[in-house]
Amino acid sequence: MKIALDWIATYLDRPIAAAEAQEALIQGGFVVERVETIDGTQVLDVEVTSNRPDCLSHLGLARELAALSRRRFAAPEPRLTETAPAAEKWVTVQLAAPEWCPYYSARVLREVRVGPSPAWLQRALATIGLRSINNVVDVTNFVLMDTGQPLHAFDLAKIAERQIIVRRAAAGEKITTLDGRVHGLTEEALVISDAAAPVALAGIMGGRDSEVVPATRDILLESARFEPFSIRRTARRLGLATDSSFRFERGIDPALADYASRRAAALLQQVAGGVLAVGAVCTVAPRQQGRDDCILAAGCSPAPEPGGARMRAGAFGGDARPRPQDAVALAVRPARVRQIVGVDIPVTEMLEILERLGLEPQLESDRILCRIPSYRSDISREIDLIEEILRLWGYARVPVQNQVRHGLQPNDAVLQAHRTMRETLVSCGWQEAITYSFVEPREAALFLEPGQAAVRVSDAVRKLSNTLRPSLWPGLLRARQFNQNQGEAGVRLFEHAAVYWQDQASPAAPPAQEWRVALIGNSVTEILGAVEMLLQRLCPGAELEITPQDRGALAPAAAAELLVHVPKAAGAVVHHAKAGVVGRFADAVLKFYDLRHPAAGAELRWEAWRNWFEPVRRAQALPRFPAVQRDVSVLLGAAVRWAEVRATLLSANLPYLEALRFVGTWRGGQMESDKKSCTFTLVFRNPGGTLRSDEIDARIQQALKILERKFQAVLR
Repeated sequence: MKIALDWIATYLDRPIAAAEAQEALIQGGFVVERVETIDGTQVLDVEVTSNRPDCLSHLGLARELAALSRRRFAAPEPRLTETAPAAEKWVTVQLAAPEWCPYYSARVLREVRVGPSPAWLQRALATIGLRSINNVVDVTNFVLMDTGQPLHAFDLAKIAERQIIVRRAAAGEKITTLDGRVHGLTEEALVISDAAAPVALAGIMGGRDSEVVPATRDILLESARFEPFSIRRTARRLGLATDSSFRFERGIDPALADYASRRAAALLQQVAGGVLAVGAVCTVAPRQQGRDDCILAAGCSPAPEPGGARMRAGAFGGDARPRPQDAVALAVRPARVRQIVGVDIPVTEMLEILERLGLEPQLESDRILCRIPSYRSDISREIDLIEEILRLWGYARVPVQNQVRHGLQPNDAVLQAHRTMRETLVSCGWQEAITYSFVEPREAALFLEPGQAAVRVSDAVRKLSNTLRPSLWPGLLRARQFNQNQGEAGVRLFEHAAVYWQDQASPAAPPAQEWRVALIGNSVTEILGAVEMLLQRLCPGAELEITPQDRGALAPAAAAELLVHVPKAAGAVVHHAKAGVVGRFADAVLKFYDLRHPAAGAELRWEAWRNWFEPVRRAQALPRFPAVQRDVSVLLGAAVRWAEVRATLLSANLPYLEALRFVGTWRGGQMESDKKSCTFTLVFRNPGGTLRSDEIDARIQQALKILERKFQAVLR
């Protein structure tokens, strides 16, 4: 938010220089993004955190600077000249949605002169980046930036039957806002309506049909409170982000609406003339009565229950208006401050800091009792008061110790497995990526598996890319596309994150979530190399099996399921587990992402891989006797897979067989078209002695007979 120091100075007992203000705000926990001079005025661009909506105004930051720099702060008290008949004679107000609008007030100013703003007002707005429109609109913008309370001015003559109704929009209802855009509304939108149609989007933007123009003579000045969630949802759905919605979404001081209304009315009389009606028409939702933040004073009537009839609200002025409830009492213990901060801050300094913050501290025995004003919604616990004391006392004054003590804990196996995975893939030439969890609905449909449905969030929350990813591939493919457009078409990426889907068989059940590791590269071969290396790093001795299986996003006959054989020595209970999928992406997927070169991917079920991880390697004694290995080539049917051959030989429990390794297959030449040659290596070892050649030959013949019976295999 931009603040003009000349403007701020009007609320302090003495001016403050830009350097001092910048340093004070930084020490107080604010970020000052830049300091600039505009039309001779020094302007600070301050980043205000979401928990401090009270500082989204010149008054709020002036109050903060006063506390930080030991100055006195004073807010101007509006002085009104009310001579026209009571406001209730000119307009009626009905709250038809009190759960979304707990308070609404309307003032009436008649016989105004709409025209250019005086120079001081135009200059004040220009210094903070706002253009002048006319004196009426400029006053509402000035008060917004001054107090933090959004206001809106209607042309009273354009309000049908001079009736204001705060209600939910009807489904399909439309409104043309001040920016000329036509918006279709749903029942989740809150509107300000007259007797005929909506005249404003509550808390967001006014309607063009009721805007103030040079011919306007009578004004209705709105000041209200709206529930943050309602404003946030409608603003997101319609794609409207305004200064008003920004503040309502974060919450506004409940005692501010009436003050801002009176301040604006006084300024309007000053710059636009006119006659101000006595008091204001206000309505307060029933639930406001007895709440901590606001009570009803004389002259304010509660709104009827939702859907009730129009009500007559009394005019209020002087004491006849909503006033803040007694400030919330909250105590802080000096001993606890010392324990948290680690520094012995004198109690007198604590009291002085809390007094500067306007918290009216009172020392009672071993605690300090404070009264939290309504604008400090961020202070609700003792720790919040401790933070305020430290913030003003000075973070920089807390000494830095030369030594830091912390307990040592054994390595967490889950974190260690994740670290091993990252280090292995990076060492294999892959780069880690972090992508968005949301994708477009048509993008998610490419990667859904049979029986799965996409998980979508409400359009009010996310209008675009509102579907949770069912796979990690969409984000990685988009990243590959971006790299391709930058001249890096062969980039290899991996990501570790969660995916989501809804089981079509259980639509009422919560969405499923699974953590996966996905890789994207140039070919299936290079991806399998990285996957096999990862498996050996996580679980030495485990073996990877590839089973052809078509997948929607992968090209036909170029996709496979990954199975992992975990040796019993690793302590796993699953020895033939589904570990993921691998394959080359289908042409339709490449076209969707505008990829000009082939790409392959793998997606691993990380929770299973993590469970196979051996944080402590098992040591085995070195064998005393040598191993003997024999390469065997057999002629098989072209449809026989290596996985079947492997499983058959392992299930035979050949004596002394230590390992079985695939070497390769070969087709062509003089070989029949329905045949192929498969070569593999058998490794034998006798732990109790050296194997003789005749013993090895007998085992080889046994293996060949098994393959002949099962696959009609012939030794080449």
